[in-house]
Amino acid sequence: MSSLSSRRKAASHGFLFIPAGQAIVASILFSSFLGSTSVASTSLFNFPLYFARERILKLVEGNKKFLAIDKAIGENGFKVVTLLRLSPLLPFSLGNYLYGLTSVKFLPYVLGRSHAIYKTKRIAKTIHLLRDQ
Repeated sequence: MSSLSSRRKAASHGFLFIPAGQAIVASILFSSFLGSTSVASTSLFNFPLYFARERILKLVEGNKKFLAIDKAIGENGFKVVTLLRLSPLLPFSLGNYLYGLTSVKFLPYVLGRSHAIYKTKRIAKTIHLLRDQ
């Protein structure tokens, strides 16, 4: 009986480290109170930033390519977040999680995410207007 309990506990802890699981939990916790998924996506950005970034840096300590890419992403955080957010290739929850693992700062992340959401809505509205003509 105790092994079943310990497996359930391990599964619930593992669930929080999977980006999709985090997105579900953050959406339930924050969206219902504030009415916005912005807080949920921000929590997906902040979680790996504070709990996993140091581990990642230790793992790739000698990898010059990764460090160069990480530096470039950090310097161009707004552009990277905006372009990847507009791309259908990277799911939003996974993207938010990965941005937290890189050296993207908080303000460029929030501004890039907001800009991409605005652009996406404008594109959708334009397509809708063109379709109705």
